[in-house]
Amino acid sequence: MSMKQTMCEFVHGVNCKEVAEFIGAIVRCRDCKFCHKNYCEKRISPTVSPSEIYWIPVEPDGFCKWGERREDD
Repeated sequence: MSMKQTMCEFVHGVNCKEVAEFIGAIVRCRDCKFCHKNYCEKRISPTVSPSEIYWIPVEPDGFCKWGERREDD
């Protein structure tokens, strides 16, 4: 059994095609516009000053719900 089929078994109510589409939509840290040299730029809100930015260490294969793909690829 392939990994994709195994993963589908654990996602209740979602078929393998839908799981594959979802995984393809995830933005990995290495591709995110907020990631800079293994650190992620987190702001309290989009309008905060640069002094209110938090830098969080991340792994290249990591991801979060706020990821946005870089445009310069």
